[in-house]
Amino acid sequence: MRRALREYAFNKLRRSEAPPEVRTILSWIGRNSLPVSAREDTKHVDAVLHALDIRLDGDPSAASSVRRERRILNVAIRYAIRQKVLTINLLPKGKEEGAAPKVAEAVDKRSLLN
Repeated sequence: MRRALREYAFNKLRRSEAPPEVRTILSWIGRNSLPVSAREDTKHVDAVLHALDIRLDGDPSAASSVRRERRILNVAIRYAIRQKVLTINLLPKGKEEGAAPKVAEAVDKRSLLN
């Protein structure tokens, strides 16, 4: 699925060259994906933020991972706004509820060399 997206769906020059099995994968993704404009609905934004906060096994993600993924999501949303696909960015900012968790900046002394 990742290869189909990377090599064909996100590459305008190769979309028409996609083999039949890749076209099947891409059509399934199209049928099972929300349109980008659905990201303007707070219900969908909350679901995306919740998905960023947990790992696949259900445990909480590391704060640094959540911050990085939210930055990437914010850049993608700002790009969609510039391209006029979205009109607003509903991601929480600052110290609002649902904002990214803080990352510990302190170094654990036990991990340092003598």
